[in-house]
Amino acid sequence: MPDALLDALAEAEEVRPIDLALARALAERDPSEAVALAAVLASAVPREGHTAFLLGDWAGARPFGAGTRAPEAAAWREVLRRSPVVATPDDVAGGSLRPLVWVAGDAPEADRVALARHWRAERRLGERIASRLGEVPVDAEAVRPAFEALFPDPDGDRQALAAVGALRNRFAVVAGGPGTGKTTTVVKLLALLLTAEPDLDIRLAAPTGKAADRLGGSVAARAADLPVSEAVRERIPTEAVTLHRLLGYSPSRRRFLRDAASPLAADVVVLDEASMADLALFDALVGALRPEARLILLGDPDQLPSVGAGAVLGDLAATPTRAAIGSGLHALATSLGLGGFERAPEADPVADAVVHLTVSHRFAADSGIGALARAVNDGDEAAARAALSGAFPDVALLDADPETVWAFVRPQAEALCGDGLDRAATLAAVGATRVLAPTRGGTRGVHALNAFVERRLVDVGLRPSLYSRFYHGRPILVAANDYDLGLFNGDLGVVWARDGRPVVLFEDRDRGGVREVSPALLPEHETAWAMTVHKSQGSEFDRVLLVLPEAGTAQAERLTRELVYTAITRAKGGGEGVALGVAGDPGQLLVASRERVSGLRAALSASVTQADE
Repeated sequence: MPDALLDALAEAEEVRPIDLALARALAERDPSEAVALAAVLASAVPREGHTAFLLGDWAGARPFGAGTRAPEAAAWREVLRRSPVVATPDDVAGGSLRPLVWVAGDAPEADRVALARHWRAERRLGERIASRLGEVPVDAEAVRPAFEALFPDPDGDRQALAAVGALRNRFAVVAGGPGTGKTTTVVKLLALLLTAEPDLDIRLAAPTGKAADRLGGSVAARAADLPVSEAVRERIPTEAVTLHRLLGYSPSRRRFLRDAASPLAADVVVLDEASMADLALFDALVGALRPEARLILLGDPDQLPSVGAGAVLGDLAATPTRAAIGSGLHALATSLGLGGFERAPEADPVADAVVHLTVSHRFAADSGIGALARAVNDGDEAAARAALSGAFPDVALLDADPETVWAFVRPQAEALCGDGLDRAATLAAVGATRVLAPTRGGTRGVHALNAFVERRLVDVGLRPSLYSRFYHGRPILVAANDYDLGLFNGDLGVVWARDGRPVVLFEDRDRGGVREVSPALLPEHETAWAMTVHKSQGSEFDRVLLVLPEAGTAQAERLTRELVYTAITRAKGGGEGVALGVAGDPGQLLVASRERVSGLRAALSASVTQADE
């Protein structure tokens, strides 16, 4: 029995009781230490976003500081291949219920091991997406008048190309960074679809309430100016909901009410901020769609992936080159007057369904924010340092000390905690400025930054005391969904106190303007002078201060390229003065991309190949 190994792993911070419980349960049928270690790893790595682990990443090492080394990859493969508790993909296809799945790679180092439920979810998702990749017949002449009105100069226009790609497929990805026109593209696409089929049932959704709110508002604003008939314009939906609400999540049953047996009636589903949805949520969404329904994903694959396991948008958008398109899409685009696009390799299973938008309309050529974001994505240290050298007025490199944070926050704090703003102006001010940190803990984490700001508020007389919890001007970040109140994870509010009675102001989504909520009714929430980069996803701010952790700390080790890029691009820019401050060692910006181990792309390719045979 692997008791000594498991006892040693129990001391590791990364290992939880559920991981050990799985390993001990499997040891009753297979007492091998190699299998026990595989079980612990397969159970633990999803908390870091992976859906599997590679033997080569752990072979010969002492995982989590355990005294026993993991086997070399070739020996580990043989143990797993013979184990009665480990299945191969063929075993699972044949009905095996073994808890671990081992997938052989080209070499033992490339072998993947996953929990069976994650392997099955990736396989289902791959099969369902592959079934939507078949071409939907498009009458180019019938859509040409509307297409030409919406895209009067389409040659070389990647927004027009993305709309064509979504016309051609029942599955489409419109990928791009901030300001590249993803929402504009999908609004025009919906107008095209409604021109051809006026009675389409179209649903708009996003992973969070904040993102859903922004999507609905953006669609409404762009639909108002479309060169289409009033009848088409009125049919474009402007209300978006969270994925949980779309699928009818039941907390008491802990499952979605919409599934393959009770599918959504929607003909088209548009999912914005798709990078934030994990494997389980994608599996539930695609499983709840009717076979003939269209699914259109909008998102930035360079942003942070989901908090949960999987990097679905990143996997689906990972075309060999972002400029190239598939031959089928190329042919339809050519028939509609679009030219100048490179063809992708025929082996790419999603080349006809994925279009990357590459021109940012938010960050101009002389934008320091745009230059820094590109440098981070490219891993270009010289370009990153140049962007922070003072050459751009919208970006500044600052000292990472508490006074820097206070100097950044103070104008906002004086406005919020003072008496000079009305309710609407106060709500606008709370969403204009934000301090971002990669982690909650550490001397430069969110907890420490918020505590420091709140102490300084007392020092300068903007807060009565450290014991006044709901003080006037306190920014509130909602941390849990409350559908009865209409408050969602990520919503920003602000305490408004007059005559000794505090209320919390939030945007009124239904009627516009401002609404008040009693502090006693608030769902889980926290102070938000500073917030984590993860919590800022889906939001934009006029001014952002990114506080980097101290080099060499555990917090610094959590930095990834995706996290840094996401933080940088939360700043909107376009105004006067510094829109993005970076406090800390600029060398930390050039961290590596931390790719998640996943089997979705392989599952999709296998499903496409099987369908073609």
